[in-house]
Formats: sequence, C-alpha cells, structure tokens
Amino acid sequence: MYLKRLGCVQYIQLLLLASQAWNAAGTRTEVTSLPGYKGGNTPLPTKTYTGFVEVDAQSKSTLFYMLVEAQSDPAQKPLIWWFNGGPGASSLAGAFGENGPLLLTEQNTLLENPYSWTSIANVLFVEFAPGVGYSFCANSTDPLAKCPQESGECSPCPTSDSQVVDQNIAFLDALLVGSKNRPALFPELRGRELFLAGESYAGVYIPTLAQGILHRVQDTSIINLIGFWVTDPCTDNRAQFGWLDLGVQFAYEKGIISRQVRDTLKGSDCSTGTSAVGDLNRKTDILKCRQAWRLYDISLAGLGNAVHPEGIPQLPMYIDPLNAYGPSGGADLPAFLGREDVRKAMHAEASANKVYHIELGNNGYPEYHLEYLACNPTPNAEIKNSMLDVYRDIVLLSSTGTKSAANLRTVIISSGDIDPVVALHGTENAVEALGYPKAMGGERRPWFFNSSATDSNTLLRKPVAWGQTLHAQEAGAQIGGFISNFNTSSKLAISFVTIRDSGHMTPAYTPQRTLHVIRRGLLVGRELSPFLPQHWGEVEDEKFYGRVTKRPGIFVDWIKLASSSDFTSQ
Repeated sequence: MYLKRLGCVQYIQLLLLASQAWNAAGTRTEVTSLPGYKGGNTPLPTKTYTGFVEVDAQSKSTLFYMLVEAQSDPAQKPLIWWFNGGPGASSLAGAFGENGPLLLTEQNTLLENPYSWTSIANVLFVEFAPGVGYSFCANSTDPLAKCPQESGECSPCPTSDSQVVDQNIAFLDALLVGSKNRPALFPELRGRELFLAGESYAGVYIPTLAQGILHRVQDTSIINLIGFWVTDPCTDNRAQFGWLDLGVQFAYEKGIISRQVRDTLKGSDCSTGTSAVGDLNRKTDILKCRQAWRLYDISLAGLGNAVHPEGIPQLPMYIDPLNAYGPSGGADLPAFLGREDVRKAMHAEASANKVYHIELGNNGYPEYHLEYLACNPTPNAEIKNSMLDVYRDIVLLSSTGTKSAANLRTVIISSGDIDPVVALHGTENAVEALGYPKAMGGERRPWFFNSSATDSNTLLRKPVAWGQTLHAQEAGAQIGGFISNFNTSSKLAISFVTIRDSGHMTPAYTPQRTLHVIRRGLLVGRELSPFLPQHWGEVEDEKFYGRVTKRPGIFVDWIKLASSSDFTSQ
C-alpha cells in the first residue's frame, strides 16, 4: 500500500535499488519484555523490534538487528544507525553497554539509561559481519568449515571491508526500500533523516558506507543521509602512527610509565623497528631492555604495544585497556545474550549460531580482509586504499551537487582524551592530514555542556565502568572538551571534537557529554562552540585580556558566550 502512494519515478528508483541489493529478505518482530528488566514481564521503556535480514543470497549471510523507537514522538524523530568496531564487535555491545535504553549491570539486571540516544532519535543496532552475535551464514552450520562456529578467534563467514559495505547497503535496502515480493521492513522510516554513528573500526565502516550510499542512491526521499559521527576512529596508519595500542608514548604522557622506562624502550637497543601502526618490535636480549619491557607490561597488564596482544595465562584483569584511568571489570554481556531465555525474548531463535560471540578475535580475525590503511598491521606498501581519500570523495560529492548528498551537512570526528588504543593525538593528526584549512575562527577551543545531576538510582545501580564522570549534584556549565572546525569549501561541515575524561567508548565513559555532542552537533547541526571573533589573534593584549582597565576583554566575553545556554542547550 505504501508503494502505491509513491510517484512513478520514485517507484522505478525503488525497484532499481532493490535489484542492486540481492532482494534482501527480512523479518520484523516486536520485543515486548526482556529477562532482567523489572522481573522479565514488564513492557520495555520504548517499542523495540528485532529481526534477521539476508544480505547475500550466495553465502546466505544473514544479519540480526535491533531497532529501538524514540521514547517520544518516534514518527518525527530521525534515525541513528549505531556501529561498534572490531572488526568483529557486535553493535549490541553498544545497545546494552553504551547508548541504548537499557544497560546490563554486573548483577545481570537491566537498568534504564537516562542518557539513552533513544531520548533524541530512533536507534538501529545491527550485528555484522555474519558470524558476529546472532548473525550467521551458510558455513555457520557446516561441520567441515575451516573455522567452527564455536570458536571465538575466527569466523566461518569470510568477509571484507568492501563486502561489509555491500551487505550494509543490502540491509538498508531491506529496511527502507524492499521489493514487490518483499515489502520494506520499516517503510515508515523511508526518507527520514539518517545519521551514522559509531566508534573504533567504525572509522572504516561508516565513511565507506556513507560513500557507498552517496554513489548508489540518488533519491533522498528514500535514503536521506544527513551526517555521520565517528569517535576514536581507525582512520590512517601514517597519521596515527605510534598512537595506537596502548603505545609507549601514550603510557608516558598519562603517567603510567616513568620517563626512564619510556626512554629505554624507545632506544635502539630495545626494539628492532616498528610495525605498520607504530608499535615497537620488542628486543629483550639485553637485561635493561628485558626489565623495561616487564615494567611496561606490569603497568599495562601485558596488553600494550600490540594490535593483537598475546594474553598472559591466568593474569587477573586489573586495568581497563580502553580507558587509561578506568576500573577493570564489567557485565558479562555475551553470557547474557547467549542465554536461551534472552535469545527467545529477542526473537533470535532462528540464528544458526550455537555460541554467542560479542566479538570475534581481538581487533580483527583471520577471515576478515582489511582493505584500508587504518589500524591495519599489514605493511603499508601492501595496502593502497586510504580512508583519507574516502573522506575527500565524500566532500567532493557534496561540493559538486550530487543529488544523494543534497542534505548531507555534518561530519564530526571525535576522540576521548584518555583513549589508550586509538589515542587523541593520532586522530587529530589524521583529521589534519585531510588537508582542509581551519575555518576562520575555528581554531581549537573549548566547548561546554550543562553538567546536570544524575538520579541516585542510576548512580547506585549503574555498571561500574559506565558513566564514571556522572554526579548527583548540578554542576552547571563545564568544559566538555575541545573543537576545531575545518573549511571544506562546500556545505559539508567537518569538525574534530575531543571529549574530556573519556576513553575509547565515549558514549559509555562520558554519556552526558557525548549525548550533548550527538544532539546539538550532529542531529541539530548547531555549533558546539562559538567561533573565535575576528582579529582575536591580532588585537593588542589589553583588548584581549582587559587586565589594565579591569573590563572584560575579548577573552572573557567569548568564554561567557561559549559557556552560556546559547551553546550548552540543544
């Protein structure tokens, strides 16, 4: 019935897009309750749907999704598609551990999240690639597959960066487009403002998907991409060189190791060079080197200086490798989602996976082919694809008036300032390596948010690692981080935003600050901070500081504006 209301041209475009995406088949079922939430029989805080979508007929690759409606007025709210990273991490980790409406606690209860992104949007979580979580392929049940499904170190479903783009576009097709024989799963979301958001290896997933959408979809009344946000993203090996994987320089800057240990490890005696991402190749045949590397490992639980760190048998985890100053531990989400009663409540019984894997491998797995120089340990000479070129192509599509980019307005690249594994300095280097000049007045400067009180029930029951900066009292306007704005010579705005006191997963570690960035900066498209006034750097000191006249100068006036409700509100 919905298609009958479309014009002829739109209908033809729908059929063309559907034919390009394997005529993906899918299901949609409402989740009415979940074990762990108020006894397991209470309706969820907002309508939630789950289902499976076949995205590749040949391999029978089938992705599981969860779509959660906005808490109020969902028919008028935008759609955010959330991505976790890896590659090989389930986006349900974000749903139940970061920005979803319910957070899994260490007691296996589900706590309502006061900073859920469903307060501002409809939010989509998809488990990909096949083999992750409930998502599967034909090989998942093949007893002769090279990798058994039960293994968490590999996948029976081979894939690659480009295949992920194809499969996610096929998923989007099933969600919004459909075909004559297979109607769209959510036709009510067709043409809705679409935002992509995610972390870590989503720094590859999201820009490449955005690029794919812009090249393959021309009608914004069907798929209407407005912007995307990536936080702590894998972006460029060269720019992020030495700032990945709990590196030596990061550990020193954050006070985790001493200057003496840093200097010893960076000396030629204690390494045989570096990897493609800047990790030191260890050399321990000299006593001082052996001692320095051991002190380094003691400080970092043996997890530093490696894309794929080799675990130490029976070593208790005493740090959070994703947050420099965070506590260790957390809820056992894979065990929870692997329970039969949870699987049934989530309508995931059709999954071919016997064992639920919240992630495969550690920062990737052998059957996933990395195609970009982004958190990629493959020697740079063997990989030619650059994520920087993907960003530049997106800007080009915007500047040349491509129909699919007609409404594209915002790209925000964020970084938690205490992220050890994709550290801030490297990400900032990558953004600057794009080559766009700073916008006038867009130099690096603070942004503020309203640091409001969090209710006592949340503070008492929340997961230990989640929301570490939350507090019970109103604190008013506080620095949320820093922002730089870039001039792309197009209507597409690119900014780099740091998030203060946050590790790798900014929606989890600093949920209130991150929600402000998403609501104001991404969805509404407003500046997080006022641009610096004209001639701020050229005027004499008295006009800037006002120390002699004791009257507010440019500095004071700007800070008052930046910390006012004009910028701390939506």
